Parts: sequence; C-alpha cells; structure tokens
Amino acid sequence: MISIVTRQGPVIATTLLTLTMMGCAEPDRTGVTEHPCVLLTAETLPALKAKAADMTENRFGFSTGEAWQQFKAKADGFLTAEPYHYRVNIPTKPGLPVLTWEYTLSDENPPRHDERPSYPPWTAMFQERSDSITTRLKYLSLAYLITGERAYADRAKRIVMHLTHWDQWTDPSYGGGKIKACLDTGHVTKCVGFFYDWCFDTLTPREAATIREAIIEKGIMAILADASRYPPETNGFAVLTSGLACAALAVRPDDARGDEWIQTAMEMTKQSFDLGGSDGGAFEGPGYGTYLLDSFANVLDAVTAAQVENDLFDHPFLATMDQYVISNLTPDGRVMPNFADGGPTAGYPETMAILAQRGSTASAWYLEQTHNLNVDTIYRFIRFDADKLNPVQPTFNPSRAFVDIGYAILRDGYEPHTPYLAFKSGPPDRNIGHNHFDSNGFQLSYLGEFLIADHGYRNSYVPPKTKFTQGAIGHSSVVLDITDEYLASTKSPDLGHDQIHRAGGRIEQFFSTPVLDYVQGQAAATYNDDEHTIVEDFTRQILYFKPYFFVMLDHLKTPDPHTFHLCLQLSPRSQSEEVEENRWNINGLRAQLACWLRSPQGITSSAQFYPGAEEYGEYLTASTKRLTEANFLTVMYPRPYESDTLLRNPGFEGSYVGWTIRANEDAPNHVIDTEVKRSGESSGRIDGSGYYYSQKFEVKPGEKVRGWVWLRTEGSTNGGQVYLYWWKGGKSIGYVRSERLKPTDWEKVELEGLAPEGAEQVCLACTYHDTGVGWYDDAGMWLETPPEFLQIKRPLPEMVQFAPAGDGLTLAIEGVEFGLIKGGPEVKLGDHAFATDGTLAAMCARADWQWLYLQDGSALLRDGGEVLKVERPMTICLWRGQQEREVHVLARDDLTPHAQPLPATEIKLTVQSTEPITHAFCGDQELSVTDRGDRTWLITG
Repeated sequence: MISIVTRQGPVIATTLLTLTMMGCAEPDRTGVTEHPCVLLTAETLPALKAKAADMTENRFGFSTGEAWQQFKAKADGFLTAEPYHYRVNIPTKPGLPVLTWEYTLSDENPPRHDERPSYPPWTAMFQERSDSITTRLKYLSLAYLITGERAYADRAKRIVMHLTHWDQWTDPSYGGGKIKACLDTGHVTKCVGFFYDWCFDTLTPREAATIREAIIEKGIMAILADASRYPPETNGFAVLTSGLACAALAVRPDDARGDEWIQTAMEMTKQSFDLGGSDGGAFEGPGYGTYLLDSFANVLDAVTAAQVENDLFDHPFLATMDQYVISNLTPDGRVMPNFADGGPTAGYPETMAILAQRGSTASAWYLEQTHNLNVDTIYRFIRFDADKLNPVQPTFNPSRAFVDIGYAILRDGYEPHTPYLAFKSGPPDRNIGHNHFDSNGFQLSYLGEFLIADHGYRNSYVPPKTKFTQGAIGHSSVVLDITDEYLASTKSPDLGHDQIHRAGGRIEQFFSTPVLDYVQGQAAATYNDDEHTIVEDFTRQILYFKPYFFVMLDHLKTPDPHTFHLCLQLSPRSQSEEVEENRWNINGLRAQLACWLRSPQGITSSAQFYPGAEEYGEYLTASTKRLTEANFLTVMYPRPYESDTLLRNPGFEGSYVGWTIRANEDAPNHVIDTEVKRSGESSGRIDGSGYYYSQKFEVKPGEKVRGWVWLRTEGSTNGGQVYLYWWKGGKSIGYVRSERLKPTDWEKVELEGLAPEGAEQVCLACTYHDTGVGWYDDAGMWLETPPEFLQIKRPLPEMVQFAPAGDGLTLAIEGVEFGLIKGGPEVKLGDHAFATDGTLAAMCARADWQWLYLQDGSALLRDGGEVLKVERPMTICLWRGQQEREVHVLARDDLTPHAQPLPATEIKLTVQSTEPITHAFCGDQELSVTDRGDRTWLITG
C-alpha cells in the first residue's frame, strides 16, 4: 500500500490512488480529450477571444478588453526580454560569508548550492511572480492562443526546450538532495503543461514528444513518487497536486495514463480537503492557507473546464470557505489577520472567485470588499463571467469560532469603522510547521490597522529575531520569568519560559450576540512536556462590549512560583505612551488603543524592544512578582488617533514611526537626532541622501491639500526639497514640490496643490540628495476634506473603575455605563453592589439596562434585588430591540463552540425593568410577556 504521511501519522491513501501510483488503474474517461483542454477548450476559446476584444466597461467598473491589453503588453515584454536571469544572496546565520547564487536560463542545469542546502533558490524561479520562468510561459502561451501570433509560442517554446534538457525539475541541493519534488516541481510542471496544451498546434511531432516526455518523467512521475512526503493539509502538497492535475489533462489527449493521473489529482485534492478544519478554515493560516487553496483552485478550474466528472464542489470544506474568509476580514483594512507565517492578506482570491462564479453571493461580496472582483490574474480572466456574479452582503453572523484551526473572531457584524479582535488558541492537536507558539494570543484591528499586531513571517537566520517572531515573547500571550538571562538567550522555544508546542491550545467556549461576544481559550498544555508540568492552567477570557471595547481576563496557575508576564505586541508603525501607572496608549497611524492593565496580585508595566529584534517594534509587558497563581484584567478601548497636523509622529519623536525611509544603501543615512531639533526631543536627519515619506491619506480629484515641514541644513550645496506626492493603485502619478532650500536655521517650507485626475491618495515627502546634512521637524498636512477616520468620534471613557479584588469593573462612555463582575462575593462598583452565582455577569445601562449577560448562573443581583433570574443555571443574554418595549433573548446550556441555543419553549426568566416590556423574542419566535408588578416581568416560551 502507498500511504501519505501527516503529522498525525500515516493516512492510507484511497485504493484508486494506490492503484494509480502502481500504474494498474484504468478509470473511465470523461470530459474533453482534445487540445486545448486545460482551463479552456476549443468550445470556450471563442468566448475568451471575445472577452479579450470587449472594451465595454462592465457593471463592476472595468472592461475585460483593457485587462487583456495589459496581459498582452506583459507578453510583448517577454518577447523581447533577455533570457530569464535570477540572482540571490542566500541568507545565512550571522558571521558566515554570503553565498551569491545566480543562473541564466539555458540547457545547462542551474548550479548547485550544497553548502547552503536549507535555502530553495529554485522556488523563486518558478513561483508565479511578476517575472519568473513560469510567468513568462503563462503569458506567452495565452497570448498565442488568443492572438494566433506564432512569435509568442516560439518564444515560450524556447523556454520549454531549455527545461527539457535539465536533469530534473526540482532543486538537487535543497534538503540535501533527498527531495524529488517540491514547490518548484509543481509550478513548472503545471506551466509547461499550459504551454504544451495551448500551443500544441505549433509543435512538430518530435518536439511534442520531447516536451511530453519531460512533463511526464520530470514532472508527473516525480510528483507521484514524492507527494507522500508532504502532509496533505500543507501548501507543498497542494502545489504538487495542482501541477499533477494540469499536466495530466495536458498530456491526456496523447497518453491514456492521463486519465489515471487526473483521477489521482482529484483524490489528492479531496484528501487535503478532508484534513481542513471540520468547522472551517485552513491550518496553515491565511498566508500559506491561501497558497494551499488557491493552488487547489487550479485543480477545480481544470476539471471544470475539461468537463471531467467530479464531486469536489460537494466537499464541506469548500462549503464553509465564505464564512471563514468573511469572518476573518477586518472591517476597514479588508485583510485577514496574519496568524502563522505570512502577513495580513485578503486571502483566497482565486478560490473565492471560483465559488462566486458558481453562484455564491457571499463569495462575490467578499471579492468586492477586498477589491478582487476583477480580472487581474490570468486565471480570473479566463473564468470571468460578469452575468454570473452577484455580490450580496451575507446574513450569517461573522463573529465565529473555528475550533479545529484554533481561531475565534469577535466583531460587530458588518458595521464599518468598528473594532475587531482575532483570537488564537490551537490547533488542539495538529503541529503545523508554519504556525507559531502563540496560543491564547490575539490581534486587534481598528480603522484598518492592527494596534495589537503579529510580527508575521518568522525570521529563520538571525537567532534573536527567530525567537521573537515565532515565540510566545513575540506574541500577545504570556511568558514566564523574563530575566536578563532569558533575553540574552537565543534558545527557542525555551521550556520553563515559553510555549514549547505549536499545538495544544484550545478554544473551549464561545458565545455571540449583537451586543456582546465572548471567547475562552486554554493554553496550559502548550508550556509542558512529557516530563514537566510548567503550567497547570492558562485560561484567557475575552469579552467584546460592542461596539466600544474589549475586556480580557487571564488566570494562570503553576506548581512552582514564577513571575508572569502578559505581553501586548505593537506594530512597527505604532508607539507606546504611558499615561499613568499601568495605563497606556498605543498610538498607530490612524487609531489609538487605550489600555488599562490590572491584577489583584499587583503588577508593574513597561514598554521595550526585544534585543536584536528592534525592527519589529515595541511590546508592552505587565509583570507580577513570583507567584504560583495570578490574574490579569486588561481593558482595551480603540478610538481614532487625533492630531492637529494629521501626521502620526510629525516631529520624529524617538523613532521613524509614521514615516517610510529610503531603503537599501541609503537606509543608514537616516538618523533620529536628539541634539538638533526645533521642538520636542528629536528631529529627522538625513546625511547626504534619503527621504522621509509620511503615511498616505485618501483624496479625491480636485481636492486641495497643504503640507509643511521645518527644514534646516548644514554644509549643503543645493539644499532639501519637500513634495506632495499623488498616488493611484500604489503608484505615484504626479507631485507638487517646493524649490530647493538650504536654510542654516529652521525655516518653514510650505506647499499646496490640487489632487489631479485619478488621484486616490496623497503623502508628504521630505527629501535630501546633496552634500552635508538636512534636518526635518514639526511636519503637518491639511486636507480640504478631513480623512473619514477623523470624523468618527469615540471619546475616552469618562470613568473607569476597578473593584479592589480584581473581580469587577465599570466604565462610563457618553452617559452609557458598562459593568462586569466575576462570580463570588458581592462586588461594589460605584454607587451599587452587584452579585451573581454565575461565573461572569455583565450589563450595559443608560437610564435603564440596555442589555444583560449572565454566564453559567441563575441570577444577577444589584443592591440585593434580582435584576435577572432564570430557573436553572445557563448562559443568557437579553438586549433591547429597535422597537420600543421589545427585548430579545439568546440562551444556551453549553458554551462549547457551535452548541445550539435553547429553543423558545425552554425560555423562562424574570427581569426587572423600569421601561415596560411588551414584546420578547427568541430568534424569530415571539415569547410570552407577563407584567408581575413592581417593575418585574416574566418572559416564557
């Protein structure tokens, strides 16, 4: 038997897969078996050519003809381009010499790099980037297919014939030569398959045979022989499967074994889908999860276009994808959080485009929100049919837990400009290589930026950066015993301090209503090994008081005394500001996060950079004394960041935060100067050559913009300049600039301009390219129409009060009072005393309560009176509806994620209310309401 090995152990492949690899199967032949048949057919080609010629703007604001012209221009560039060349300095650990690897495409094999076998330079040559071997093949081959111009096919053929001379289609040095098929193999096999199929009529029989033999021997057979080395839930397996599927269809008209191979590819696809989260999501995170599923998108496209019978679209993994991607999407940033390796991304565009073309209105809405409802890739161009796309905002609740992959999302529905929190605890039992040691960690986004952030892809070459980017110390979780010795050590993970397992965290509880979200995670197991129990309990509970703020409750217990350190990670573009003891502001470019840190055991809080990893920005820590048990209570209130100058950090105070400096050889020329400054503590200096670009602001054509900065120079010949740069689609489309100035004392430089046609954004640029030195300080901008985020008013709470024992708090925001208590003794907050027999209780009140929450209890009392009473312990939330005197009820016996709410027939409660209650609902079903007098109401199903 052939088996595919996962990190859970061997998974026996299907009988079909086994027989196929043994060459003994003869499956039925279905679908198109004539060239072309990969992604398109002779039947669909005329419609594709019509799209290429159609210059009419569709209802989504673009024309397919204009998109094709851009693709064709790229192909035209490849027609005359020099032979493909790639050069890279292979990174390594500090102190070792740099190894420069380079190759120009030819019949010769690329050079080996056996002295650095852990780095894969071949991957970049074959990944479908802006320019790679595979990118050239795709554009040239499709250009021939649509235009019929032989030059495109001939240029692509030249590339392919070089590849047929190579000994193999995977890097022989990577992995010490043990790997026979990797990402490079999958990509090149797929794209040579495209060429073979799309340009088949340009090949002589001998050429066709040579290319077909290379596809089969160097591609298909290598993939079949080595695919089992990759866990099916990983991107490597997906890329190989994609290559197998497209190549199998390409050669199928000329080699009957193609029938077996495409069946194998479909079975491999289903096997991977089977190992996705059973309640949704990909284990490798949005970054590598996108690489995985959008590689399988090639399989889905290929079998659909070739009309091969399949049941792939019936798989439940695809059925939950719209819920996964939409729930994870930040309200304003339009990206998913970067749990695991990668950065924040609008993930899965190709897969969602396929689902949208098949009628998913939610998938089409997601593409519209992420600006992917377009034909910016060849794949989207080929499958695009505007008549089949219907974007509609979903009706499902996007606050959601994905327990298998360990994610939970707390958000205020689909409301824009509202806070969003992504929580991670898990996966429970899958050790996924691209994941980090981050259970019970979280990220918090507001107004399009992450105020509590993840540092993204781990650094594999600089030990302090490796420790910080992958370890608990670099995530918003808890670390034990942060000492000077621990900070100096590069051991990662470090038993006794860190989480040492990527798996083992678990989302234990989840509850969501329109007014409150709640999640509970448990991460103790991630700190322990088979011989040592370091942490007995690490329970993290987070409540979202919509749409205002989050409260986080942490409980930790250990057999031996430790100092406990709660960490909060800032992004490199944010700065911390200590307002008072254990009260901090995290200031981003557009938003600010006010943080209150408390513990009944007492804490000290501070901000710092991790030594050797300063480029990743600051992190806050709240630290206890040596204890065996500790509790933290953290309040996080996001709001717009207000500044008279619009700019974040206009005076270069202590860092470049808010500014982009010129990189590469000019990077060292930028200095935060604490000796020469106009005001504050520092200025931004440029020695000889460089620039500072401010953050970008949205503008509309014709809008007036002003910018200013104070400039001083020394030893300057020509002086410095200031610009207003206009941007569209991330590219500069013009500017307004000052004259060159070289004042020897501070002088204010001002400029003004009207945004030109097409402008979407504007930024201020302080440039210096001259002899001597230039200083910049106290910059600012003014926009005729203030940025939208500055029009949002979220004042700080008028009052924040914590119970002395750490078992409760109350906040008042614009006359609305929020309270939270833990179960146990009576808690005094403000003028009232509260008590509950549940584990938690919360409320929101103006003149009367607006909503009530009781967790695992039967009563909530205020000043001795029962505000809420149920017959038996349960979790219940009541909130007032849009109609006067209307309330809604959601109750559950079980907080386990995905547990069903209690039916209306099991609802029975009494509630005090100054305002009369005349109607109550449990879901769509109306409940009975009885006035029992003394402002008490009985609500029953």
